[in-house]
Amino acid sequence: MATGPDGDRWLAVQKLRDGEQQLVELVREQWELPDLKVERINVMNWRMSARVAQRFRAGRVFLAGDAAHRFPTSGGNGLNSGVQDVHNLAWKLALVLSGPADDALLDTYESERRPVAQSNTDLAVRNQTRIDEMDEAFRRREEQPQRWRDLLVDQNKQLHSDGHTLGYVYGRGTIVDDGSPIPPYGSQHYWPTDRPRARFPHFWLDVGKAESTIDWFDTRFVLVCGPDAEGWERAGKDLVASVLVPFQVKRLPHLLGPLSIRHTGAALVRPDGHLAWRARGAGENGELAVALGRVLAGGTLARPPASMAGS
Repeated sequence: MATGPDGDRWLAVQKLRDGEQQLVELVREQWELPDLKVERINVMNWRMSARVAQRFRAGRVFLAGDAAHRFPTSGGNGLNSGVQDVHNLAWKLALVLSGPADDALLDTYESERRPVAQSNTDLAVRNQTRIDEMDEAFRRREEQPQRWRDLLVDQNKQLHSDGHTLGYVYGRGTIVDDGSPIPPYGSQHYWPTDRPRARFPHFWLDVGKAESTIDWFDTRFVLVCGPDAEGWERAGKDLVASVLVPFQVKRLPHLLGPLSIRHTGAALVRPDGHLAWRARGAGENGELAVALGRVLAGGTLARPPASMAGS
């Protein structure tokens, strides 16, 4: 890659088997100029590492991004993981520091994100191992053509990993679980679902594709109501006026296949786009307030009241 203001410097990323001097020889070979003058300006050696911190929280200290997990670049999940860490943690910190949420909410950051970090690390290591195997198989492709072909086909798992990137389902955390089966995991194909723990399905809301469901989730809790869920819509608007958390109500113009809440149901979606609770039909107004309260208390990690803790 040409770098520098005049385009007179080049950046090369290359696996070196025999030291830095090999880099000069490789450059001459690539340019097919055996006498090309090559000046090494700087060499930075990179060694693969794959580590996940044992803890993502220690009191008032939280780890995110590369401080929490480091893994090979193969697959391109490093930046994704860091951004997802911060999006998961930011709204929880805001709610605890401003008062409405219990400190247990912050414990859900580690319980949700650490398993994802470990999964991303494992995938990246598998990808890097495959790349190394492909390098050797390429050298022997005439002697062992089938090995080379098999690895090329298997490389599709790295290039197409939508299921791994978008389809992860949180375990213990800021959710009210409904006991429904957890969808089977597949690294390549993303299967949208409105089950609590999963990312709310994405789809366009209008024919002109000016707005989609993903535009709704960022800094607020969102109660997503079915097309005929007047009851939940009223309950949500009543809750907006009575709670101290960022909260808004949205109503779907239509339903699509991935949704199971039906026309009269609703789903409570967290600011990071993951479902915290759902109702597959009409229900009592008080159910929504109870669900939000459980989420703010830490969901599945909620601590028992002081009166119960000592009993």
